[in-house]
Amino acid sequence: MKIKYTIMLFIMSILFCFGCSSGSSGGENNNSTPAPTNLVINTDIVGSSTTFPNGDGTGVVNFTLTATNATSYKILIGNETINSTTGIFSYTFTNMGTSTYTVYVSAYNGTQFISGNKTLTVLKNAGILWQDEFNVDGAPDGSKWGYDIGNSGWGNNEIQYYTNRLDNSVVSNGTLKIITKKEAFGGSAYTSARLLSKGKFSFKYGRVDIKAKLPSGAGTWPALWMLGDNITTVNWPSCGEIDIMEHLGSEPNKIHGSLHSPNNYGGNANTGVTTISNAT
Repeated sequence: MKIKYTIMLFIMSILFCFGCSSGSSGGENNNSTPAPTNLVINTDIVGSSTTFPNGDGTGVVNFTLTATNATSYKILIGNETINSTTGIFSYTFTNMGTSTYTVYVSAYNGTQFISGNKTLTVLKNAGILWQDEFNVDGAPDGSKWGYDIGNSGWGNNEIQYYTNRLDNSVVSNGTLKIITKKEAFGGSAYTSARLLSKGKFSFKYGRVDIKAKLPSGAGTWPALWMLGDNITTVNWPSCGEIDIMEHLGSEPNKIHGSLHSPNNYGGNANTGVTTISNAT
């Protein structure tokens, strides 16, 4: 009895295993439903070009999936699953910077399916948080810009008087014009303008893009810079300073960029220099 019992269990186990092995997977067709074949995964990274192969920074990719006999598609991107009946869809990748992804696709016809994957590299830039295109003529937008006013020298022995007059700062033809004038004003022999976003906008991380044309000639010193938002409580240089651009008119097209910190500031700042042939 013991031997017979053992043999019966063995036979039942074999039958059970054979029963488990049947089913539908890519390439198998155990019923009248034809399995999908010839899976093709086409991707179009928006803004991709020879110069920018990873796209324009929007992170958007257009997908076109095709397979013979397919009636639906399942797509896995990271931890996200997408279902599509057409195989045509757009997806926005959100990792900042340039990242490489592997996209997994299965094409289905009933329970029959075929699978494949494709690897692509996509650029995602941050969205615009703040901008001024200077497209309204007149005074600069008061919701975005304030003024430093006076002739205190500003720590640089500057000899001009900063004003908020249209004579010194005005928007026209899509640009902000900061104008230095030789004139007697407020005890100074020159006037100009110094605009700032203090109290109107600040940010912690990001990138600043500025398009500017610079003056030339000895005595001019245009600058674009950022200060820590806590300057009123800790003062300079503890607040930190990033000089995006400084240009001495006596050295045309030579652009300085500097970092000021409590240990490196003023003439001891960390500075880099580059030349832009058409800056002035």
